[in-house]
Amino acid sequence: MTTWKTISITIWIENQLGFATDKDGNVIDTSYSKWEYLLPILFSILGGLIMYFMERKKNPDVAKKGLILGLVLFFIYSAYAFFASLGL
Repeated sequence: MTTWKTISITIWIENQLGFATDKDGNVIDTSYSKWEYLLPILFSILGGLIMYFMERKKNPDVAKKGLILGLVLFFIYSAYAFFASLGL
């Protein structure tokens, strides 16, 4: 007899390993490379958009995090450039 707690733990482990199943039992590839986070780090908004479009269908949460990271880093880089231009 399986309980809901056991099923939810199994789904969590499957998601952490990079695969999950849909309603029909087909395996869905949800893996992504940690190296993809270099795109928003190096190219800010453009890298975030590239990462978003690469991951949006396969793993929407990772896609959103990459886009947000790109936007945040864009504002940080812009603020640094602004204050550096003022000589501060």
